[in-house]
Amino acid sequence: MKDGHSVAKASNGIEAIELLSKEPSFDLLITALDMPFMDGVELAKTLKEEYNYSVPVIILMDMDTEQQRKLEFTDVACFLSKPFTENLLSKKIDEINRENPLSWR
Repeated sequence: MKDGHSVAKASNGIEAIELLSKEPSFDLLITALDMPFMDGVELAKTLKEEYNYSVPVIILMDMDTEQQRKLEFTDVACFLSKPFTENLLSKKIDEINRENPLSWR
């Protein structure tokens, strides 16, 4: 439990898919852009297209211009550039919850 949220952890995109297929009741996905086996955008896209899993996604990343262009038209709720504070992450989660109250469950 972190800031009133239950949290589960996966080391890469494949583990995340396995975890979400066993326990699909998550309200929000926070993932890194750069991960082994599958990046965060691929993970979000795979979950939506192949598993019909539609929850808001926050992607954590080291932002550069090339990545910004790649991600411009991505269906992601929020991108956070590293480094970021825990307070900023909590604020973004609260904003997403206010914008999407229970709409993805």
